[in-house]
Amino acid sequence: MLVRPEPSLDTYAAVDWKPIGDRILRTGQDRTYVPDGDTAGYENTDPQLAADAEKHLKQDKADASFVYFGQTDEAGHAHGAESPEYAATLRTDDALIGRLLSAIDARASYAAEDWLIVLTTDHGHTGPGGHGGDSPEERMTFVIAAGGAVPAGTPAVEPKIVDIAPTVWRHLGLSSSSDGYALGAVPADAFDSATVKSRVDETGVPASVLGWTHDAPAGWTVRNAAGMPAGVTEWQGWAFTTDDFWTRTAPGQEREANVRSRGVFAVADPDEWDDKGSPSSRGTFDSSLISPALAVSGKSAVDIGFVSHYRQDGTQRGALTVSFDGGAERPVLSYGPESSTANKGGDVLAQPTSASVAIPAGATSARFTWRLYAAGNNWYWAVDAPHFTTR
Repeated sequence: MLVRPEPSLDTYAAVDWKPIGDRILRTGQDRTYVPDGDTAGYENTDPQLAADAEKHLKQDKADASFVYFGQTDEAGHAHGAESPEYAATLRTDDALIGRLLSAIDARASYAAEDWLIVLTTDHGHTGPGGHGGDSPEERMTFVIAAGGAVPAGTPAVEPKIVDIAPTVWRHLGLSSSSDGYALGAVPADAFDSATVKSRVDETGVPASVLGWTHDAPAGWTVRNAAGMPAGVTEWQGWAFTTDDFWTRTAPGQEREANVRSRGVFAVADPDEWDDKGSPSSRGTFDSSLISPALAVSGKSAVDIGFVSHYRQDGTQRGALTVSFDGGAERPVLSYGPESSTANKGGDVLAQPTSASVAIPAGATSARFTWRLYAAGNNWYWAVDAPHFTTR
């Protein structure tokens, strides 16, 4: 969402899949070029797009331009992502993109300009063909960017396609509000410092996928209740994991909907924990994730924010509590089956969550605890990007 639109910018879009033109572009661009690839064939309209965009990029003001090529998607549907036809369209796209980059280089004013180039896709394809499911191959996207303030090299935490818009707004000097971050400006997240490793019990995950650990980042602690039965090693209490690893453990159960987490995040997953030896028949899942001590001397309140991805089932409960100077836990947020809880008895999927806590007079430190308990073969709680501000 643009907070400060800039009418003086020259905008252009060239696409050959008409639904983009009809439903997304609609109005507002200075110029659009929208041939019908479904009717004329994308092998014909993609080169037409390239020719029109070439001319535009060589001679026009061209502040913000968007070009979409459709034939690779068509080849994926018709032949599959592992086909020679799919590979051939990628080579064609490479050549067409090369033409557009050459057009930019040929601009008379190029030496005085600052260009940002971004390439992406909205989804992947299965090997046999098609998309629309929740497999890693279908959900796979990429962001390739160069120029402006984008740092060189591969970032430690993978970017997401929601990062493209704020990256463009930053380059154009516009303010914005979105779920993403400009490339190179992702806030530091303590969980991303965790060193993940390969599977133990989760044999459905390829051994090559590194993606879990119980070794908490510096200052953080995982504490399981005494007597909590042993289950699947990876999920024996709170674990630190990645999207690629966690979503492969049990596809189609809304783990894929944890879209606001990135890099490494924390998960308590009694559903997967119960898959080895049925530990829920002998006791309950009860595990706590405890933050480092936060200095609060002389402050009146502490604000906490994090991304919460929580699915409710049965007797399962979640709680966020705070303790000052090692004292008793004080409730901050409670999740559970009742409509009176913060989750209103249901799921809280991929939601930014925040709370403010008053600091008692004379307190010097605070620790926050995320606890998932009273759970058997129920669902899970994923938490990411916790941050604290005192005031």
